[in-house]
Amino acid sequence: MDSKIVLKKLRLTSRLNDIYKVKNNMNKWKKAFWLSTIISTLLLIFVICYSMYAIIDQAYTITHQNASWDWEREDKDNLIIINNTDFSKNEIIKELKIEDYMIENDTIFLNTIRLIFENNQLKEIKNP
Repeated sequence: MDSKIVLKKLRLTSRLNDIYKVKNNMNKWKKAFWLSTIISTLLLIFVICYSMYAIIDQAYTITHQNASWDWEREDKDNLIIINNTDFSKNEIIKELKIEDYMIENDTIFLNTIRLIFENNQLKEIKNP
């Protein structure tokens, strides 16, 4: 009699263990699914943010590079005017419409170059 009860308990225990294993395997699958979903979502968000940063950074760089090229073109145009003539410092100031903040002693600061004067005549052109 006791052996029958023990056998029934063992069968019941083994059935419960089988059910627990199946349930535990399902839980592992669910955990793996949600973990991989969260990781892939975070990875996607990171890629999108990095791409946005790269695009904005490149646009910013191109804008400043174009502005720099515009300054250089403007300075080259001004140099053509200066080189074609023998202007004094005051004549260059009038011709190029240079404002007061661009003048310091015997130097005129343009966008990318400096015009250095000596005795009211152009002595040197420097690119800082």
